Amino acid sequence: MVSKKEIRETIWNKLEEEKLGRFPFPLKNRIPNFKGAEKAAGFIKEMPLYKEAKIIKVNPDSPQLPIRTQILKDGKTLLVPTPRLKAGFIMVKPEWVPHGEERRAASLSHIKEYGKEIPLSEMPQIDLFFAGSVALH
Repeated sequence: MVSKKEIRETIWNKLEEEKLGRFPFPLKNRIPNFKGAEKAAGFIKEMPLYKEAKIIKVNPDSPQLPIRTQILKDGKTLLVPTPRLKAGFIMVKPEWVPHGEERRAASLSHIKEYGKEIPLSEMPQIDLFFAGSVALH
């Protein structure tokens, strides 16, 4: 049986060899950002669960930026965990984001300008969540 570590190494190596990765580097030992993340995020709009969801949690990894952006464009509430959940989550409601600024609001470097930190005790019910992965087997 192939181990989780071996699968990850294979994917990281493929991304590097075929130059499919993108900032931040190095790709190894993290959820790698990849060319095509925007196209992959486009598939969420067709998911029935996504269409029904109002509050969506997304990990703060770089390749999930397009998903976070789409959530705000679609008028849904975005929840992003803070590092090690020390400050709970950052909540960004679509009405807090001016039209055209969704990508900026979804970026980790600017998210606090548009959202607010909420402690775990004030977490709303999450309808759907997206998490990054190196590979699925």
